[in-house]
Amino acid sequence: MRRAFKFLFWALKVFLKILILLIIVIALAGWWGLKKVGVKEPKLFGVTYSARNAEDFGMSRTSVFTEILDDLKVRHIRLPVYWTEVEKENDKYDFSEIDWQLREAEKRGAEIILAVGRKLPRWPECFVPEWVSAKKDRNFEETELFDYIETTVERYKNNPALKIWQVENEPFLPFGRECSLFGDKVLEREIAIVKKIDGAHPVLITDSGELSFWVRAAKRSDIFGTTMYREIWNEYLGFFTYPLPPQFFRAKLALTELFAGAG
Repeated sequence: MRRAFKFLFWALKVFLKILILLIIVIALAGWWGLKKVGVKEPKLFGVTYSARNAEDFGMSRTSVFTEILDDLKVRHIRLPVYWTEVEKENDKYDFSEIDWQLREAEKRGAEIILAVGRKLPRWPECFVPEWVSAKKDRNFEETELFDYIETTVERYKNNPALKIWQVENEPFLPFGRECSLFGDKVLEREIAIVKKIDGAHPVLITDSGELSFWVRAAKRSDIFGTTMYREIWNEYLGFFTYPLPPQFFRAKLALTELFAGAG
């Protein structure tokens, strides 16, 4: 009994020391980040457009896109290339909608981020074709995933509207319906495929602003992207506001610069 008590006391001390060290590191990083804050520069604002999401809300897949371009005058747009939509059957590709979107973007001088992978923006987060998921074979899924990415990059690498490739969306965040993560090696293979085919365009990797550490994503990307969800809805808590001050994000940026060399 006494030995068990001593062990628990020792474990508690170790935990407290680690916690204190972590607080100090974050505080120092936050202070360093605050020191680096300078004059605010003009920012470029854009949108993510999902035709399937527009359709889910009962709107036209095409009209909403042209209205974003013409009425809102948006000139920076991220387009997910959903695997479920461009390859509904094995090796039978239909890129007609993405082709049309890129033509409309080019006419207006808009710049496009094309997002590829199985985990892309909008619910349910992971988009795996039925003919792939029915196999329940991880190796088969990986092979077909790589084929779809290779085919997509080959098709659009010389498109005038393309500015950036995004590979997966928040690949280190376990979130979404039936959306298990593949891990670092698969992501690195996806990135390698994109870079081998198209060395002219940078690769963007994203990570959660609130729930991730950023370093793993930043180390693998040419451009690092993150999110900030001030208020969310949770099935258990309802609406919830993250109690995170700006210093939290500055601290994470400082630590990311320190460990990943990202700026």
